Amino acid sequence: MHVVVCMMEAKELAALSGQCTRNVRARVDNKADNALLRSVPAENLASSGASLIVVRDSLVERWKYQIEAHVSQKALRSFIDETTEDLPSNFELAAYDVVVTSFSRLAKAWKLHRPASELEKRMPERYGFEDTQRYTDGTTRGEVSSLLTVHWVRVIVDEGHKLGGQTPTNLMRMARTLFAERRWVMTGTPTPNTLQSADLRFMHGLLVFLRNKPYGQPDGRAWTKAIAWPFEKNEPIGPYSLQSLLRRIMMRHTKQSIRDILPEPIR
Repeated sequence: MHVVVCMMEAKELAALSGQCTRNVRARVDNKADNALLRSVPAENLASSGASLIVVRDSLVERWKYQIEAHVSQKALRSFIDETTEDLPSNFELAAYDVVVTSFSRLAKAWKLHRPASELEKRMPERYGFEDTQRYTDGTTRGEVSSLLTVHWVRVIVDEGHKLGGQTPTNLMRMARTLFAERRWVMTGTPTPNTLQSADLRFMHGLLVFLRNKPYGQPDGRAWTKAIAWPFEKNEPIGPYSLQSLLRRIMMRHTKQSIRDILPEPIR
């Protein structure tokens, strides 16, 4: 049986379950993850009601087809990022209802268009180039990606297991830095089902993206103390705590159950 798992902030899951709740943008105060130290000034953010959907490159066209199949023409303003050209400005992106982009776009944006760290902001022109800004690794620093200067209402990562693990990739760093009220991870394989310890580390990576408190803190101390260590020592509190957490943030559906609940096209 193929199962689709959707993980999200607990407050969003409560809202989807019919409980009235108020969604609040999560803040990450921990300074262990360099990606989360890079920020865009609030005055540079374009407020938006749009959902940003991040998918594997080969699935961009499929998402385009699904939107066309389930939404009547002109009922939804959508932008499909299906080229390698520069993205529209943040204010243009903010005007859409849905923006679909790819893993490779996010990875490249982090490499060339990420916000500068505090060190990079303070450092002099140490590379001998006038009027050229560079990151500490020597890469020329471009204008910050418009994806990072929109305050999205929701970020959804399809095949979101790509964000798992504790070795950050450019995709993971970029996804973690996006500004959003709500965050979703959609996947059929939330963990690689290898060693128990590896699966636990993988799960923690997803929680960092979701900005779950306290278990999604980048340093992993709360996660390790409350769940990982007890779990690996076969203490009952470990599995109990993990199950309690997953009940608050996860929905599970089979393919058939999703077919049964698909609504009529939006008109």
